[in-house]
Amino acid sequence: MLRSIPAEAAGFNIARLTRHHKEANAMTQAFDLNIHALDAHHSLRAEAGTWLLDVREAHEVARVAYDVERFIHMPLSELQQRHGELPRNGKLIVACAAGGRSQQAMQFLLHRGHTQVCNLAGGMSAWMALGLPVRTAL
Repeated sequence: MLRSIPAEAAGFNIARLTRHHKEANAMTQAFDLNIHALDAHHSLRAEAGTWLLDVREAHEVARVAYDVERFIHMPLSELQQRHGELPRNGKLIVACAAGGRSQQAMQFLLHRGHTQVCNLAGGMSAWMALGLPVRTAL
């Protein structure tokens, strides 16, 4: 039979562990460049300088597109040549189908001097799973 023993008896300092956990969370949040779909949707609606940059290919966007006001479509295959067209004075939420290509695009943009860039975690899959607005082909 298993029985629990107090953490202090096992040699754990609860206050120290709690403080370490809070510090680790603060550091993770400071460096976390992913944004949850609900937070992204809120930012796109509430913050005038926020843009959604969709890096999927044209045929993917033609099937289903993010239905947001400030939307830029620039396929990942064109990003290297066209990144100079992107706004630098606002926040870019980079999105794709599942989050992989947008992660690559975000890293590329960060290395090119964009400072307000984040990745839409889960991409279109996460967006649609939450019932957020999309436009579909008829």
